Amino acid sequence: MAAMESTGSYWKPLYNIFEQEELPAMVVNAYHIKNVPGRKTDWNDAFWIAKCVAQGLLKPSFVPNRDQRKLPFKCLFLLTLVLLCLS
Repeated sequence: MAAMESTGSYWKPLYNIFEQEELPAMVVNAYHIKNVPGRKTDWNDAFWIAKCVAQGLLKPSFVPNRDQRKLPFKCLFLLTLVLLCLS
């Protein structure tokens, strides 16, 4: 099981790869895991997230399926085509 914080949009490409390869992955709310003990580093964050996942303390955030994630881009593309045709 891979788990990652939903910070910005950095998690999206990695999540897409996991989903495509059918590997179990979860995106968790950064607010739920913000209290990392000790100095804040990426390594400490990763270790803390792994520890919380191993103990079942984190719930996955809702991530729409691939088709739903592509819908805004398809709508924007369609809108662009319509606007080009009208001009």
